[in-house]
Amino acid sequence: MTAFKNQIGWTDSQIRQWFTKISQTPKRSYQQDIVSRLHALPANLVTLEQYGSLQDDIGGHSLFRVMVGDLSNDNPTILITSGVHGYEPSGIEASIRFLENDALSLKDKFNFVVYPCISPWSYEFDHRWNNLAQDPNRCFSKNTDIEQIDECTYFMESIENSNLPMMACALDLHETPDRDIALRQERAERFGTELASDFRVIPDGFYLIMTETGDKKIHKNRMLFGKAVIDTVKDVSPIATHAQILGKENYNGIIFSAPVEGTLRTYLDKHAKYVGVTEVYPDHPKITSEQAIKTHISAIKAAMSFVINT
Repeated sequence: MTAFKNQIGWTDSQIRQWFTKISQTPKRSYQQDIVSRLHALPANLVTLEQYGSLQDDIGGHSLFRVMVGDLSNDNPTILITSGVHGYEPSGIEASIRFLENDALSLKDKFNFVVYPCISPWSYEFDHRWNNLAQDPNRCFSKNTDIEQIDECTYFMESIENSNLPMMACALDLHETPDRDIALRQERAERFGTELASDFRVIPDGFYLIMTETGDKKIHKNRMLFGKAVIDTVKDVSPIATHAQILGKENYNGIIFSAPVEGTLRTYLDKHAKYVGVTEVYPDHPKITSEQAIKTHISAIKAAMSFVINT
C-alpha cells in the first residue's frame, strides 16, 4: 500500500499519541551500533558521506552512506541498502559487517555504495514506521500525491546528485518476522484500509523479490540472477516453500511483483540492472540471529558473483 496523502485513518492526535507511546525508551543506539562503526572504517580506503540530517521532537539523526572503490572506473557498482524498516536489524548488521570484513578486499573488482540505515529513528525505537507513523518503503517517489518524508527525499537526492553510473546490482535487505501479523493490523488501522485475507501468513523461509516485466529476455536474466542468489542462500537459510507469497507465485524463493510506486525496489529499478529485495525469516526455528545476518551477506556475495561472471 502506497502512502498517499489525505487517506482515511488515524487523526493527527492519534499519530501524536502513537509517537508518544513508541518514543518512551530507545531499544537500540544508532550512534553506538552504526555511526561509530562507520567512522571506524579506514578513512584512506572508504568515503564516508553525510547525505542528510533528520529532526524530530526528541532529537535528530545524521544519515550516512559509504562508498568503496573508484566510481569513475568500469568496475561493476553494487548498491546495498538496509534499515528502510528499522525493526529489521539483520540487514543493517549485514551491510556494516560486509563493509568491515569484505568490501575493502574486493574494491579492485567492484565499486560499492552502501546505505546502512535509511531510517535511524525506526531502528532506535524498533518499528517499521518513522516518527510520523509513515512507512518509508512507500515514500520513495517524487509523485506529489505521495507523502514526502525526509528519509526518502534525502536518499533520492543523494542518488540523483551523485552522477552514479547505471549500477550492476542493487540489493535492499529486509526481514519478514512473525511480528508482521500485528503490524499489518496496525497498518490497516493507521491508514483506514482493509486487511488482506492472508494477512496472518508469514513465509516460512528466505525469499527474493524482483520486479516482473513483459520483456522475456529481461525476465529470463532476472530469473537466472534470482536462482544464483537462492542457490547460495539455501546453504545458510531455509527457502520459503509457500506456493504463493504476497499473492504471487513462488519460484523456489523467487517472487516477481509488479512495480509499486513508492517502494525502494521500484525506485531502484531506474538505477540498477538487477534489483532484488532480500527477505529473511528471522523467527524460523532453525535460524539464529547470526544466521539471519549471514543470509544477507551470502545473498550479496552471490549477486556479486553473478554480476562478475555474466
